[in-house]
Amino acid sequence: MQRHLEPEIMNEKNQVLAFHHGSRDYGIKGFLDFYKKYVNLKKGKVVDLGCGTGSYLFALETQYPDLLITGYDASEYMIELGQTIVENISSGVRLRCEYFKNVKDSADCVISTNTLHHIHDSNIFWNCVKNISNNVFIMDLVRPKNKDIAKKIVGQLAEKDSELFKNDYYNSLLAAFNADELRQQILDTKLNLIIEGNTDFLQVAIIYGQIQ
Repeated sequence: MQRHLEPEIMNEKNQVLAFHHGSRDYGIKGFLDFYKKYVNLKKGKVVDLGCGTGSYLFALETQYPDLLITGYDASEYMIELGQTIVENISSGVRLRCEYFKNVKDSADCVISTNTLHHIHDSNIFWNCVKNISNNVFIMDLVRPKNKDIAKKIVGQLAEKDSELFKNDYYNSLLAAFNADELRQQILDTKLNLIIEGNTDFLQVAIIYGQIQ
């Protein structure tokens, strides 16, 4: 199945709200488990590319309170909603509205969760990664072999969510890169990174390592 691009930025308020309230307990648990296994940085600065409303970052901060965490996202509504959460929970997480190509930051580790599939030109994403840190942890969807599998995944993992969230989830699966494309990106950008993960049903890829 060919890749079907989706908008790079969520700019509709209803879409952002559906995204924020969508099921992600399973995803957050997996993210924390994978972070502990592949990174486990307990102190220092972490930069997240495509932070959304910050749900994953708030969970990371709970597990690693000594981390300084800054999240970037180009969606004004995402950051606006995330900022209200920051204020309510007095979190140390910092959220910034910025396009990746304009991010001027450095960190002990750069992370990204379910963002790469939104990017039309992956070179922009990887160039930003390289400019921020040589310690990398990326978790993203992998494109299923066909649309029927994509629909099955949405039906099982987002059964209780809104139709808007289900539709966005489905479109994200179709927009994701497959495992071979991800490997080629790593080769093209000359990054010394490893790709692991379940690429059959759960459609998750873990990209990690240190850039030499």
